[in-house]
Amino acid sequence: MNKKSLALSALLGLSVSLSYSQEAALEAALADTALTGTSWSICIADAMTGETVFGYDAERNLAPASVTKLYPTATALSLLGSDFSFKTELLMSGELNKRKGILEGDIIIRGGGDPCLASPYFSDHYGNVIETWVAAVREAGVLHVKGRVAASESIYDFDPVPGGWSWDDLGNYYGAGVYDINFNDNTYKIYVTGYSEGAAASIDSVSELGREMHIINYLTSSGTSDRGYVYNAPYSYDAWIAGSVPADRSIILKASMPDPPGILVRHLTEKLREAGIKVDGMSSDERIDTRGMDITPVAVTVSPPLSEIIKVTNHESVNLYADQLRKHLGYYILGSGSFSAGTEVIKLFLSSAGCEPDRALMLDGSGLSPNNGISARLRFRTVA
Repeated sequence: MNKKSLALSALLGLSVSLSYSQEAALEAALADTALTGTSWSICIADAMTGETVFGYDAERNLAPASVTKLYPTATALSLLGSDFSFKTELLMSGELNKRKGILEGDIIIRGGGDPCLASPYFSDHYGNVIETWVAAVREAGVLHVKGRVAASESIYDFDPVPGGWSWDDLGNYYGAGVYDINFNDNTYKIYVTGYSEGAAASIDSVSELGREMHIINYLTSSGTSDRGYVYNAPYSYDAWIAGSVPADRSIILKASMPDPPGILVRHLTEKLREAGIKVDGMSSDERIDTRGMDITPVAVTVSPPLSEIIKVTNHESVNLYADQLRKHLGYYILGSGSFSAGTEVIKLFLSSAGCEPDRALMLDGSGLSPNNGISARLRFRTVA
């Protein structure tokens, strides 16, 4: 028997051995009364043939939690490529009097769907984005903006939250919505202090990106665990925090920004003024349609490659990144920046890869929705 045959025999023997050990482990787990009432679905299949090596109730749809992230990330990596990157553009409209430094127009942020612009996960890549933009405006010769700072029309629809997400999640960092302009992982921080057991907790301060928020505080001080939650709807600057925070301790609650593009517009306006660049117009959440306008590029900020974004998405389980990739797939492949279009692309990709996703229920791309339903087998058909 040659070495190749010996190796194949060893692998087959190992496969059979692992199958028996996995079956024994599952039987032991199912016999554990502590797991009574729980649902299990396991499938180990041959990646080449689709043949099931070992399975238990593999056709049952269950909530897959963050395993869901594998679907949009795998699809994006395959269809967009590992080197794909996102662009965020800083533009100016109108005429610039270079001698006087007066811009008879606006400074415009055009979003390209970058999920991680100015993210702490990629601080080495981006540096200080706002500082870079302010310097670029000054380098362009602008000292006085007669218009305002604004965001251009979105490349996505205006529904930032996937269906099926719980109201309890929306105001917290892990429930941050998806926009064409995302910034700092679409989060801000609330600094709170708990006092004696049962006493009201206080809000000490709010980080810079959350200073426009109107927050009502219902927090109490209790125990040693953080059970504080932020309640906030997209596009609303009214929020409240409830639950409890540890007694006699100061902690940070990470909250989701309700409108990252609007907040970024006002943040950039403030920083331009602090740098001595006059901005006449009042910033607002209104988007600018740049079609037919006289536009001049000021700066372009490029994201890390998709492979790096996906690594963080799956290793750190970042819901925002996974659902942004789902929405961007709809925009990039089908020309529709919506979650439903993104799901259609993912299902088409899974079908082309040998799966039958027609019975899968994918309400989001991150797994935050408890109503997702995907089987362990995902109706994987035999591939010739």
